[in-house]
Amino acid sequence: MTHLSENKILEKLQSIENEIKVIKNDNILTLIEEEKFTSFFIWIGAISIIIIFSYYLNINEES
Repeated sequence: MTHLSENKILEKLQSIENEIKVIKNDNILTLIEEEKFTSFFIWIGAISIIIIFSYYLNINEES
């Protein structure tokens, strides 16, 4: 192999490695955003259930 072709191979391997790193980072960021999204709606659901349950308990009172 010539020195020029070795450099091209090394450059190509480096670019592939960089692309893999970008893909991994994007997937991690997506998972973090999905986790925040899911967590938010779990809390909203829990608060809604508490409000509905407290309303149900108070509806039987004669006030």
